[in-house]
Amino acid sequence: MKEVVKAAGKEELYKNEIRAHRAALRMVSSLFDISIGNNTHPLFLIDYQKKVERELILVCNDVLETLDTHLIPSAAAHQSKVFYWKMKGDCYRYIAELKTGAERSDAAAMTFCAYKHASDIVVKEISAAHPTRLELAVDFAVFCGEILGLPKKARIFSQNVLNAANGDLLTLKEEPYKESMRLLQLPYDMEVKSARSWMQKVMTKKSVTVSYS
Repeated sequence: MKEVVKAAGKEELYKNEIRAHRAALRMVSSLFDISIGNNTHPLFLIDYQKKVERELILVCNDVLETLDTHLIPSAAAHQSKVFYWKMKGDCYRYIAELKTGAERSDAAAMTFCAYKHASDIVVKEISAAHPTRLELAVDFAVFCGEILGLPKKARIFSQNVLNAANGDLLTLKEEPYKESMRLLQLPYDMEVKSARSWMQKVMTKKSVTVSYS
């Protein structure tokens, strides 16, 4: 697939592939919840989950190689650079979700580094209310809550982003304005939908530590 992306620049193919695998894992998780409630744990679900996880990690590694060797070095526009660094962070975040111990910590550290690269660009070059900047902020908030096990930091970070973005909203054109308004709602939605999930994960999965200095 990476040859197709290199030739045609269709990184959307990668995103669709990753979305499909993550959707499959969410479905399996839901089936696990049902089976546990019925005091059953079908072996085929475990096998299928492992298969999808292996495939997702392979796709992510494929994306990371293409980003490092082709997409990031050739990016010229600020938004393109942010998009690719964010994609790199997203891929490492997806890997971290599936790993434990040192491998999880390593993936989390790489996630943070990639998001920081993207952040260093957006704070200098892109409006606080622009969708590109807000998408990065949303993903970093998810990273803080779900991977680092720091939901409070995620909430504080999201609120700071919201405060900064509100002052710049009126400077946007109609389409970016609509997308930014949608993204500004996401932290509130995440707060409602994910707070309980985050706490459960913190209780059941050892969090990793990444330096912010």
